[in-house]
Amino acid sequence: MEYMVEPDISEEFMTSAAKAYGVTEAEKQALTLALDGLSMAKIAQRLNISHAAVRKRLGEVYRKFEIERKGPGKLAILRRKLLTAQAEHPPVQHQSHIDLGNAPRVSSFMGRERELQDLCQWIRQDHCDLVAVTGIGGIGKTALVLELIKQIKSDFELVIWRSLRQFDSFHALLESLPGSPTNATIEDLFALLRQKRCLLVLDQFDQVFSAETNLTKKPARKSSRHLQAGVLGPHGNQHEDYKYYRQLLQEVGSAQLENSLHSCIVITSREKPRELIPFEGEHANVRILPLTRLDLQAAHQLLEDIGLLHGHETDKTQLINSYSGNPLALKLATGTIRDLFAGHIQQFLEQQQLVFDDLRDVLKDQFNRLSLLEKETMYWLAINRLPVTFASLQADIVALSHKQDLVYTLRSLEHRSLIEIRSEGAEFTLQPTVMEYVTQHLVRQVVDELSSAVQSTADSLLLNEHSLFKADAEPYVRQRQTEKLLKPVLDALRQTYG
Repeated sequence: MEYMVEPDISEEFMTSAAKAYGVTEAEKQALTLALDGLSMAKIAQRLNISHAAVRKRLGEVYRKFEIERKGPGKLAILRRKLLTAQAEHPPVQHQSHIDLGNAPRVSSFMGRERELQDLCQWIRQDHCDLVAVTGIGGIGKTALVLELIKQIKSDFELVIWRSLRQFDSFHALLESLPGSPTNATIEDLFALLRQKRCLLVLDQFDQVFSAETNLTKKPARKSSRHLQAGVLGPHGNQHEDYKYYRQLLQEVGSAQLENSLHSCIVITSREKPRELIPFEGEHANVRILPLTRLDLQAAHQLLEDIGLLHGHETDKTQLINSYSGNPLALKLATGTIRDLFAGHIQQFLEQQQLVFDDLRDVLKDQFNRLSLLEKETMYWLAINRLPVTFASLQADIVALSHKQDLVYTLRSLEHRSLIEIRSEGAEFTLQPTVMEYVTQHLVRQVVDELSSAVQSTADSLLLNEHSLFKADAEPYVRQRQTEKLLKPVLDALRQTYG
């Protein structure tokens, strides 16, 4: 027996029908979820309203669409009425205008099925106004959003991609948008989002956040509170018009912008935007997707596609875990393995040198944005080598004011995706590549300070606040501290002074 598959009611037709019958946006949201098959309880949970409020909204919908039947069956009658009207007046198909600017080309994409599914649902079904994809450099934010565009571009009249690294001002960004008038303002951008269903992607949004610029002075007592991740403020910000980016996030995030056409802004960032924290939520119009490592299967497929690598599955798994499943780091590492080790993974791993020039540049860019308190905490996490508790980390820090600020500092580092939180928040550590970079940076700083100690003031030395060797640590930790910290410092000093 063959069964007829009932067609869907398109979003475009639903919007026009709701407008024609005077159905409000809130009522339309409840109706859309009901037509999707959700129960009253599920609709109430999704919209974060009471069961009675759902019943009231749907009651208004039935009244406005003149569904006079009493009792059950009203939804089925309304569905048939909408499908009939849609068949008689099919929506005019529009051609999406796609302007990807200078978006990078992604040769291949693998994995991330769950993340793509979440993003598609947030934009298509939940009609989120703003979505942020965050994560450490190289984790695949840009590639994920480019793949997302392929899947949802037909839902929008206008798709725009802009990388904020390419613009030195908000005005320059506005001028680059299609149809932008001379001397465009942020109100022109809001008008564009209202008049057309737009998907606006702002890649590398972290370029407009504040960053530490004066690293030679000791931080003030509360400096970590004033300079944290994802802040749009004047301190260390090369974008003097950062206030417009702040206004954009606030007005869209707080749902102040009328958005009946369901335009959506998607941003990618290495730092979690603090302006969005009050607005994000499971049922809110703002969602944030923290992007973490590739799953093991996708990472193995990545290595397979690169090819010319020699090693057992266990060697490949060790390589993947050494780079915490970071796609860019794995691609850079495999290039070095091919060029210097004839493709032999184990020979490369035996060198115990995970960070080299290309990868060092990626980590340096993010590390240089940190405040002095954040760097101090990163140094201690590298010194400890293994995951440590909050109390243990606080005991390591020397200055009392820095101890008191540790909660703010760790929170900021987490928003930068630079620390790993283990055991459900009980312990903190660094990814292997981040740990190696911070270790190398600490060694260079100590060597430079000891080499110029005559000119330096005593209280400015890192060794006054950091111990490279902890006598009370576990034997394995003391061994690693000797190999990774003490020995490199002594070798560098011997090379200098003989």
